[in-house]
Amino acid sequence: MKIEEQLAKDGYVMMLSVGDSMEPMLHQRCEQLFIGNVSRKLKKGDVVLYKRESGKYVLHRIIREKKDAFVIRGDNRFINEIVPQNLIIGILKGFYRDDIYIDCEKNRKYIVYSKMLKIKYPFKYAFKSITTFLKRIMSKIKRSL
Repeated sequence: MKIEEQLAKDGYVMMLSVGDSMEPMLHQRCEQLFIGNVSRKLKKGDVVLYKRESGKYVLHRIIREKKDAFVIRGDNRFINEIVPQNLIIGILKGFYRDDIYIDCEKNRKYIVYSKMLKIKYPFKYAFKSITTFLKRIMSKIKRSL
């Protein structure tokens, strides 16, 4: 059964986390995700499941809202995507880590983590840019020797 069909039938779907784009929050094949129907207005910070035009499902965080779309990015990524609202099929309601359920709307640690990402990202991006720049310089120096 397709994810969209199960969401329409049951109102939720349980699935295993795949990939590293949402690390350190979600680890590759470690967390059981509880994805629900979108039953409220989506907002900045929500983690949503969307389906790319290629058919691939992606779970990323909303960074900001545009007129008929959202700017979305994985917690462990630096590239933003613009995703039309009609491609969003679900919202992360919570997840299980070590048999403990973490509610994305009520768990204080999760809420603090989500807010800290907004503060941390510019520093993380700057650090990544500087280290990439320094690696290029070192590579050019090594080639010239």
